[in-house]
Amino acid sequence: MAEDALAASRGQLGNLNEQMSRVVKAIEGLRRDVFRVFEYEQEPAKIKQLQEEAFVRFSRSLPQSPGRPGDAGPGVTADGHPGVI
Repeated sequence: MAEDALAASRGQLGNLNEQMSRVVKAIEGLRRDVFRVFEYEQEPAKIKQLQEEAFVRFSRSLPQSPGRPGDAGPGVTADGHPGVI
C-alpha cells in the first residue's frame, strides 16, 4: 500500500515537473515577444499586432487544466468538462 502511494506521488511529481517546464518555456517565449515589441516603438499598429500574437502563443503554451465545475475559462464548460464555452 505504501509502495502504491509512493508511486502515485512520483507520478504526480513528474506531471508537475512537466507542467512547470512548459510554464518556464512559455515565459521565455513571452520575454522574447516583449523585446520584439520594443523594436517597433514608433509603429503602434505593429505593436498591437505583436501583443495579440504574443498573448495567443503564451496562452496556448501553458498547461491546460480541466478546471472545476463553475470555472470559466478556455477549454472548460460550466459543468467542468473540457470543451468550448
